[in-house]
Amino acid sequence: MKKMKLLGCMFLGASLTLGTISCGSDNNSNEPDVPTPVDPGKKDDVSKDMTPEEQKHQLEVTGKKALGMINANDFRNLDQIAHHLDRNYMSESAWKDVNKWADDVLKTLTTTISTRSTIHKDYARLIDASKFTGHFNVQNGKWVRVSDADDLQFSFLDQNNSQCILTLATSGKTTRVRSEYFNQEDYDYDYNGDDYDKTITTYENTIVVPENVRLTLTQAGKQIISVDVHTSLTTKGELDFSADNVEVTCKTIVNNYEVNVKRAFYKGPGTAAADVEIKSGGKTLLTATATANGNISNERVNSIGTVNMAIDLLGELQIKGTCDDGSRFYDAIQAMDDDEKVYTNEPVFKKEVDKANDRLNLGVFYNGSDKRSANLLLGAFEDGDYYGSGAKYWSYQPVIKFSDGSSYGFDQYFTKQAFRSIFDEATDLIDSFKRMFSF
Repeated sequence: MKKMKLLGCMFLGASLTLGTISCGSDNNSNEPDVPTPVDPGKKDDVSKDMTPEEQKHQLEVTGKKALGMINANDFRNLDQIAHHLDRNYMSESAWKDVNKWADDVLKTLTTTISTRSTIHKDYARLIDASKFTGHFNVQNGKWVRVSDADDLQFSFLDQNNSQCILTLATSGKTTRVRSEYFNQEDYDYDYNGDDYDKTITTYENTIVVPENVRLTLTQAGKQIISVDVHTSLTTKGELDFSADNVEVTCKTIVNNYEVNVKRAFYKGPGTAAADVEIKSGGKTLLTATATANGNISNERVNSIGTVNMAIDLLGELQIKGTCDDGSRFYDAIQAMDDDEKVYTNEPVFKKEVDKANDRLNLGVFYNGSDKRSANLLLGAFEDGDYYGSGAKYWSYQPVIKFSDGSSYGFDQYFTKQAFRSIFDEATDLIDSFKRMFSF
């Protein structure tokens, strides 16, 4: 739909910041410091302080607490607004004037490079979200631009006739970056009476990345959504994964819930890190950190080195560990997934599982203790006889292994029978969201 093309043009610059680049720190340094990796300890040093039964109880208690901090009803106002928008303000006719305005703005950001032939034209285009500004409201069922402004704003009445305002604003310095990956090629066909005349239009797009982006939605004067992004991008102008640096902070608040990417960055040729916190009602629900290094070019991921990660749920359950060679781990996984000579041969398959596990050091910890209570690794499982061929197929899945030597595949351990209360609460929560957002 043309409406969707319009929205893509207006928000492409901001979306690059919000998603493509990732989300990190208020530190504006061109050389971001790599955080110290989490040390999970020795993987063969598993504490016997908690029995498998006690750990199961702890997992159940923590899981129920976490689920209790998420309530589908907290998102009911968003669901009602979304329903109302979809039914009343999102038709093609409602957006007709907005589309024309956006097309006119986009034309001012487009220049001709060359006309190779009557059927092939090349243009340069600047995708700059800060140029798409103005205030819009709904009049007689149509969006109308009512005033110039420094931001982009859409005002409308919700199902209860309360005023809602959606605003996108950019500020601070801007950085231009271009790449062949941003380019766009359009094909148009016009019927000439006998056949179709084809026109190929190529747009070489340059993205303008703003330093600050703020997206808000208010309802009856109360803010119910806010997204604040700060970006620091170092580039010579042409996107280069082997040399460019980017840092971004990203805080998203939806009613009483907050997702805060406190620090994340990418530094060419392949160093990355992220630090995320999720809150509910002002209380920390989950934190997660990760670091990785490797070598990346514009064409491919050349290699993956050490990967570190740590997850903390409510301060009661921690999962942390490392993969000391991401490339070799990936090779083993790929062989198990794609090579028929591997996944149909039990000894060969188990050797690949061992190769993958040799790279992993991943443990389960409780209540902030440095003592590992269980290991997480991969296990080999018979996957049946497909198509009656008589050949056994093998697959892998995560395994939890306790200090007493007992181990269980996740499918065996995290069953509805073993964790019935968690499964029931999780199912109810998922069903509530499905019912709510089923328009």
